[in-house]
Amino acid sequence: MLLPALNQARATAKKTACLNNLRQSLSGINFYADDFKGVFNCVINHTGGSDKSDNWVSVLYGGDYYKFPEYIKNRKAFICPAAVMPKVSHRNTAFAMYNRRRDDTYYQKKEYFGDFCVKNANGFVSYAQDKFRQPSQFVLLADSYCGDMSSSYFGMPYYYFSPMKIDSLTSGAGLQLFHQNRSTVGFVDGHAGTMNAQELYESPAKITHTFDQNGIPQNIEE
Repeated sequence: MLLPALNQARATAKKTACLNNLRQSLSGINFYADDFKGVFNCVINHTGGSDKSDNWVSVLYGGDYYKFPEYIKNRKAFICPAAVMPKVSHRNTAFAMYNRRRDDTYYQKKEYFGDFCVKNANGFVSYAQDKFRQPSQFVLLADSYCGDMSSSYFGMPYYYFSPMKIDSLTSGAGLQLFHQNRSTVGFVDGHAGTMNAQELYESPAKITHTFDQNGIPQNIEE
């Protein structure tokens, strides 16, 4: 009789810790945006032709290739404690950030959310906070999972997601429903909560592709 209650308590504790980590990541993004004219980045590349680039995770802990202020010191703050991880060490294993380049429905959604994407001098996409029309409803960060068996990140979190497809272009990565088939999600305005697959699909963000807590694809199609 005690085992189910104990498992439930552990699951609740992990969900709480995950939400706290997600809020730290959102705070770091907002601090970064405050310092960079209200703009934050999914991927950064200062040299254009170089393959050396810092994604949103490495930017917030000071950069792997380029120097940035250190907004978050603990790399564990970028990841759900329920995630299956050999160790927390690489910038690509993290909560997933929405990736405009992997969303074919962006132009349909911009009537509601606004045209919030801007490009830097090298053509990389960034997000402008003041151009989000509905920041409290836009899913920016969430639990993630890489389902690509050929990837070295298979079974682990991945740093970006597409809301409407999971394929080789997205590294097979999507949102994962870690917590009793709910995903922790963080919004542009800084608040965080949990949503199940149906709620993600019915939300204005229209997220159709997820993985359940065991890594099984859960796709909702119209």
